[in-house]
Amino acid sequence: MKKILLTGATGMIGNAIIEKALQNNYKVTCIVHKGSNRKASIPKNQNISIIECNIDEYKNLELKEKHDIFMHLTWDKTSGNGRDNVE
Repeated sequence: MKKILLTGATGMIGNAIIEKALQNNYKVTCIVHKGSNRKASIPKNQNISIIECNIDEYKNLELKEKHDIFMHLTWDKTSGNGRDNVE
């Protein structure tokens, strides 16, 4: 079974990727912001695991298993004035 590591899983695109991955029998590890109330949008499924980790902590994140695919769809400041900062 292929494994996907996904940031931005609580967003519209992340949710669509999760849905398609489950249809194709992938395991998905979702990285979400600590305390995110949007993680409830991630389906409950035996092939999904959730890690709570803020973006500034990624460098210290230790994963328990290897993944075949990494999709990075998150960025800091996704709302307000920070959303328009391309840097």
